[in-house]
Amino acid sequence: MRLLRRFPPRKYRKSLTQGAIATFIFSILVVTGVWYFLRVPPQTPRRRHYSPEEVSYFLEVGLGSEYNGRDRTVKKWQGEIRVGVFGSPTVADLEAIATVVAELNELTQGIHLVKDRSHPNLKVYLVPPEQFRDYLPDAIPGNYGFFWAWWEDHQIHRAIVLISTVEITQTERNHLIREEITQSLGLMRDSWRYQDSIFYEGWTDTTEYTQLDRAVISLLYEPEILPGMSEAEVLEAVRQINLE
Repeated sequence: MRLLRRFPPRKYRKSLTQGAIATFIFSILVVTGVWYFLRVPPQTPRRRHYSPEEVSYFLEVGLGSEYNGRDRTVKKWQGEIRVGVFGSPTVADLEAIATVVAELNELTQGIHLVKDRSHPNLKVYLVPPEQFRDYLPDAIPGNYGFFWAWWEDHQIHRAIVLISTVEITQTERNHLIREEITQSLGLMRDSWRYQDSIFYEGWTDTTEYTQLDRAVISLLYEPEILPGMSEAEVLEAVRQINLE
C-alpha cells in the first residue's frame, strides 16, 4: 500500500507544529494497523447453531458418495489442500476457481486450500470430455463435470476434478467448477430438494452458495464432525455443538 500526502508549495511550508506531529504519528499508526491487519491470518469461523433443516440436508449430501450409497459415513480432508489447475482454463475459469477457494477457506475449519501446481493433492483439469479418461480412467461418460476422491480411514487425501471446456457456457462452467470442487471436499451426494442449491441433482447454472449450502459446508468442517462418523454420531455431535 502506498499513501500519498499532498504538501503545500515550498514557499508556504512551515515547521512542524505540535498538531502536525500528532497528525503524522496518527498516520503512522493507521498504516501500521493496516499492515498488521493484512498479515494476520483469517480468524476461525464463528461456531453457529445448526437448524433441523440444515442438519437434514447435511445428512443427505454429506454421508456416503454418489456411486457408493452403502457407506454412509463422513469423509473429509484434514490439513492443507494443494490445488493445481491443468488443461486449458480461461481467465474466467481461473477467477472462478480462486473465488471458490477463497469462500471455502472462509467457511471451513481444519483445512486450508492453497494454489500449488507443483505438488497438488487436488487436481483440477479443464479439458474436453473425451479427454476425461486420460486423467481419470474411472470417469463416467456423459458428464461435463466430474470428481473422484480417495480416502484412507475415511480421511480424504487426494482428489481429481474434471470440467469440460466445450459445449457449455462460461456460466455453466463456473457452476461446475464450484459444484465439483465443493463436492470433492466430502459433500459427495446430490439432491432434488433445493433447485438453487449447488448440490441440486438437476442441471442448473447457479454460481453462488445458498445460505443452506454454506451451513452444510461449515458443518462438515466443524472440529466435532470426525471422519468415519455415522448418522447417529453426527446427530449427537451437532447436539453438542448447538448446546455451546
